[in-house]
Amino acid sequence: MALHYFPVLDTPAEEVFDRITLLVARLLDAPIAFIALVDHDRLWFKARVGLDAAETQPALAFCDRVIGCDDLLVISDAAADPLFGARASVPGAHKLAFYAGVPLVASDGSKIGTLCVLDRVPRTLDSQLAILREMSRLATAHAEMRRELSRATSSNDELSAALDAYPQAVITGLIDGTVTGWNDAATRTFGWSKDEVLGQRHSFVQPEFEHEAQTIRTRVIDGGEIVTRRRALGVHKSGRLLDLAFSAKPIFDSAGAATGAVYVVEDVTESSRARQIERRRSEILELAAGDAPLADVLNRLVQNVEFTIAGSLATILRLRGERLFHEAAGAAIPDAYARAIDGIAIGPNEGSCGSSAFRGETVVVADVMRDPLWEKYRGLALAHDLRSCWSTPIRSSSNHVLGTFAIYTREPREPTTAELRYLYEAAHVAAIAMETHETRARLEHLAHHDVLTDLPNRVHFEERLRAALEAARLSRKRVALGVLDLHRFKVVNDTLGHGAGDQLLREIAGRLNRSVRPQDTLARLGSDEFFFLLADIDDREMAETMARRLTSALEQSFMPAGHEIFIQATIGMSLYPDDTREPTQLLRLADEALSAARTRGDVIGFYAGPQRHDGLTRLALEAGLNHALENEEFELHYQPQLNVASGTIFGAEALLRWNHPQLGRLMPDRFIRIAEETGLIVSIGAWVIAEACRFGRRWLDAGGPGVVTVNVSPRQFEGVGLVETVVTALEDADLPAEKLWLEITESLIMRSPETAAATIADLRAIGVRTFIDDFGTGYSSLNHLKRFPVDGLKVDQTFLRDIGGPRNTASDAVLVRAILGVGRAMNLRIVAEGVETQEQHAFLSRFNGDIEQGYLFSRPIPEREFLAWRAS
Repeated sequence: MALHYFPVLDTPAEEVFDRITLLVARLLDAPIAFIALVDHDRLWFKARVGLDAAETQPALAFCDRVIGCDDLLVISDAAADPLFGARASVPGAHKLAFYAGVPLVASDGSKIGTLCVLDRVPRTLDSQLAILREMSRLATAHAEMRRELSRATSSNDELSAALDAYPQAVITGLIDGTVTGWNDAATRTFGWSKDEVLGQRHSFVQPEFEHEAQTIRTRVIDGGEIVTRRRALGVHKSGRLLDLAFSAKPIFDSAGAATGAVYVVEDVTESSRARQIERRRSEILELAAGDAPLADVLNRLVQNVEFTIAGSLATILRLRGERLFHEAAGAAIPDAYARAIDGIAIGPNEGSCGSSAFRGETVVVADVMRDPLWEKYRGLALAHDLRSCWSTPIRSSSNHVLGTFAIYTREPREPTTAELRYLYEAAHVAAIAMETHETRARLEHLAHHDVLTDLPNRVHFEERLRAALEAARLSRKRVALGVLDLHRFKVVNDTLGHGAGDQLLREIAGRLNRSVRPQDTLARLGSDEFFFLLADIDDREMAETMARRLTSALEQSFMPAGHEIFIQATIGMSLYPDDTREPTQLLRLADEALSAARTRGDVIGFYAGPQRHDGLTRLALEAGLNHALENEEFELHYQPQLNVASGTIFGAEALLRWNHPQLGRLMPDRFIRIAEETGLIVSIGAWVIAEACRFGRRWLDAGGPGVVTVNVSPRQFEGVGLVETVVTALEDADLPAEKLWLEITESLIMRSPETAAATIADLRAIGVRTFIDDFGTGYSSLNHLKRFPVDGLKVDQTFLRDIGGPRNTASDAVLVRAILGVGRAMNLRIVAEGVETQEQHAFLSRFNGDIEQGYLFSRPIPEREFLAWRAS
């Protein structure tokens, strides 16, 4: 047979041939594949891949051999085949080395074509033979269908029968639009019967596409062109719009003249709609998972539902407390109706949405007019032509009802199964969007707020501070920044546990937050430190007034874990722009003001500028310290320590004073910090130890106990030579080592526990006793106490301050009793300082206190006065 080419009508059936050919080439990894069909004793290519024109002759020869076979024919190496051995004599044959083909055998046994694959190198198929056979059966089925359609065109009756069996609309017509053929599928697609359209001029496209349709008819009939899958809007008999894809091919008479056209039309309305719905759904899910605002996501979701369910009106209601509020509503939902429904209560009989949220299940009301659930809102719904309402709950991943998704229609009806599925899917997507938004908002909130108190954290506070300073710059107002430090908070943690401490912090935060104005900011930046920002401040007096509101808020007692506790606080403040214009500097200056206020014992303190001491700068004080020792300006005062039970004197605490030549007597808080920073504290501390030992010896010689206590500074304790300094002082004074007691703060020994333990052990080895000063205000624990070979604890005076006073609480007594119990259990001497009232002394007596000191007995006094006091 000769091999010829002819144009193929590109209908869906022809597309199948193309797809089969491409699929075979890919699955068999063959560069050449083709389908050829027999027509009038000739083979015509219907589809091909990779076949060069020069290779058509050997392909033709092979097709002839395949047609003559009953089954698949494979030539793995053409060079060894008798027909193709002399490749040079066959044009194009030298390029082809491998041939495989399957005859297409019709149901009546006739050979109607071939499916072949070729290659330019020798190869085998092996297990791929089954693929080739299977694809040949598919090609045969479609080839038979095409053949039957071709045969049917020979007579109108046969054509009509064949076309009616075709699944897609087939229409034939003349150039003027007169319909000459109309199959059953066309009736199903467009709604008109054959009798209504045959012989009539009829267009199946919308008017705006009519001009294009006429142009296409002219090109097909007069020009013999073939049109493939052109898209157009059509119209159904009912007026419904159709999305169409059509192909057209000319019809020729026996003389070869074009007399009309045949159209194959596919209604792609639903598939197109489904693709749009899926695309919209994907877009909404991407929005929900991204950073889009929740309102945008929910509005897009409502629009998609209204697009999916024709004639519907959709709304999303969010549950807040026991009421529902609109989060999104379709454009067709009347504003008056939406406003009237906003805030609807949830209940078993509150319309569709209220009932759905209350019951946690889907509620379908097919007719608002008759359903008792709508009795309360019936008039409102009917006034806006809303006749049915289907509502389903929007549930979180933890199954909590977040709100409802509702669909209204303007005619009474039940939802279809598909519509209910859309409703459920929409509610699920709404839940994802809401939870994603809530999670994002929660994470954003956590990033800027303290977890325990929910107050702004440092990051958020600094953002607010910068914004407040910028606003103040524009308005020419002041801003006050304050640091509020709680007293003795750690004692609550250590005594009552962290749970009680957390509860106390939350209660404190609540009181403080209620005491500031809406435009102010309260933040928690440390465990027991709160920062506050006061905007729109006129002057310092106004700032102080507002700060006192905060301290007043703490005056009433707290009850964490059932224990009554009173809390005191100190506040340090700085002002913008008076003190500085820099945010970080403002924070630092407020902290300096806090330190100064604590030193003075004030409740509220403002930054007072670069610190000067009665007109003398720090530099001058530092210079004076360098000469104070050689000028013999230092002096020790002594405060008696008494046995609680007997009232007899136990010892004395040595306290340093500086008799400055210009400023008079200075307390340690005026110069000790400078001495520490400059390192002068080491030599000063050595003098204090030596002088205290000499005093102890003199007191011992005068008949007293001779026990003297000295405070050791951090730099002196952590430096080298402390033990040697002590040994020298004891030997020079001839004072027994057990008469010297050294006080070390617990925060100091906790900075380097191993080194501290070794130093304390060395001191004990020479007979010197050690106390932990200010016990309960630092970080020590019973476990730490076991590690340090100390001889006693000194109870901080803040623990005794309110005992017996108007703010006396049970918790104060519990704390002191607990420390006394620790001392007895661990065989430690306990010194209670700050005893100022008979009630405090009586309390220590009642609970077997050990040693006490305070203004009740004597303030620190010079040696001469001390010895005279003792003698009296």
